[in-house]
This record gives sequence, C-alpha cells and structure tokens, in this order.
Amino acid sequence: MKSELKSGEAILRISSSRHLLEVMSNIQRLNKRNHNHLIDLIANIEDDIFPVLEIILLQNNLLSIRISIEVLGKRKDERVLPYILECLESGDIEVTISALKALDSLGESDESEYILPSVIKLKEHKLWVIRSFVAKVFKTL
Repeated sequence: MKSELKSGEAILRISSSRHLLEVMSNIQRLNKRNHNHLIDLIANIEDDIFPVLEIILLQNNLLSIRISIEVLGKRKDERVLPYILECLESGDIEVTISALKALDSLGESDESEYILPSVIKLKEHKLWVIRSFVAKVFKTL
C-alpha cells in the first residue's frame, strides 16, 4: 500500500466503537499530555459512541468521565447535556473544566438553556481558570 502522507503526518481512521470501553478503561496509564490526542482520536470514531461513553459516565472514574464529556462535546452530541450539568455541579475542578470545554464545543443549543444557571454560578468562582472557561462558554451560548 503506497502512502500519500507527507513526512511526519499520520491518519488513523476508526470506524467502530468495538474496543472503546477497553481503551477508556486503560487511560490511567496515559501521560497527561496524551489526553487531548486521545480525545481527538475518539471524537473521530464513526460509530455512535454515546452508549459506550454513557456507561463510563455512570462510573466513578473522574479521568474517564472528563475525557468522555469532552469527546461528546466535540462530537456535538446533545445527549451529553445532563452529564455536563452534573459535572458543572460536581465540585471537582478538572471535571468542571471538562464540562465547560464540552459546552464550548457544543455551542448554541436549544437544550443548553437549563444548564445556563449552573454556568452563571461559576462566573464568580474563586479560580481564574474556571472564570476563563465560563467566559468562553458565554461567547458560544
């Protein structure tokens, strides 16, 4: 098979969610800087991955929840909105940031109205990083 990729480029096309649960259960082993790459990779799976990620969202692994929330936000899957609301109110900084990133990726939605009060509460958060993400979300909602 002849490669038409430029030097240093690679394309990986995933068409199935078959091994997604296994991948997600092993993410603890990943280096933190690889999380964004994993999010981008999973977001490009062609199958409907919400049912698999919903299983993860119902578990107690915060890293898996963060990645699942961000992936579904990038995919603009509005079925994630109830989970985003939970994450915004979780009290965990990283989970809250992931929920805000997901909202920013989702953009404007008719369904996002019920999340707005939780986002508004966060605009007075003591951490500037949370307030920064809230400002980004307000630009997209």
